[in-house]
Amino acid sequence: TGISNLGQPCPKHHRLRHTTAWKPTPASTNEPPGWTSPTGRHYTSEHQDWEPPTWPPGFLPGERSLLEEALLKHLGV
Repeated sequence: TGISNLGQPCPKHHRLRHTTAWKPTPASTNEPPGWTSPTGRHYTSEHQDWEPPTWPPGFLPGERSLLEEALLKHLGV
């Protein structure tokens, strides 16, 4: 499985993908994700969520959480 294959379509879109000539299209730098019709026209996704995720403080390796920061401040470290 690759990053481009991680979509979880609902049953309606799963059938659309596997029983018709419609094809899902990934997001690019110029276009949001969507679908390409059998005639080649691109339709954008209804719910365009192609912003990078915002992770809470301390979630990524090497970052301190708010709790860690508070404890270190309290301990004077």
